[in-house]
Amino acid sequence: MFEKKPHLRDGLLFLGRVPALGLNARIVDIGCGTGELLHRLHHIGFQNLTGIDPFLIESREKLPGMRLLACDLSQLQGEYDLLILNHSLEHVPEQLDAMQHVRRLLSSRGMAIVRVPLCDSLAWETYGVDWFQLDAPRHLYLHTVKSLTQLAAAAGLAVRQIVHDSDHHQFYVSERYRQDIPMLHDPQRPGGEPAKFRLGGRWRRQLAAQARALNREHRGDQATFYLSPVSDVDAKP
Repeated sequence: MFEKKPHLRDGLLFLGRVPALGLNARIVDIGCGTGELLHRLHHIGFQNLTGIDPFLIESREKLPGMRLLACDLSQLQGEYDLLILNHSLEHVPEQLDAMQHVRRLLSSRGMAIVRVPLCDSLAWETYGVDWFQLDAPRHLYLHTVKSLTQLAAAAGLAVRQIVHDSDHHQFYVSERYRQDIPMLHDPQRPGGEPAKFRLGGRWRRQLAAQARALNREHRGDQATFYLSPVSDVDAKP
């Protein structure tokens, strides 16, 4: 389905690893914000979309088959085929409680997608407090592959696949922070933008290639975890 709409494809590639995801699948985006991800899914043809965010002003049906609810995980009811936590888990104060609610809401064959920054990464080791995904105080927790796997297991979820998907920002933005330059270009900054950070095509390609290499080595600074309920098969030795 993504091949027919290439302008939507790049931001949704992580969905391609979810087996048997039909257009009627019951999908929830946890921490949906304005619903940008759900809009993309709706445009493709998904028809049973829910977004939840405690910071929404009100609950409403934004489009036919797409509703946004002003609530948190503990208030959501029902059973769903896919739960998406797209860089939202790191903002949640009660990690185990959140993952237990994810387990409660998943159908027996459902899947949860959890995308998070990872501090068992070269970027964290290199930049430390200047690593842009540290993002204090908004990020309350930072995981490693081991800690996220243990958290999932404690909630009754098994990790089925891990895909490291970091990009050039782990270097580009962290370098800016190291030199006390904000993430976004400030046209009023005295002296203008340093030449190093005028991100030309060649440098960007170099950084992107470095990120891909780190991903292959499982050393990139973020990853997507595919989780599903623990089954009897998992319990067998």
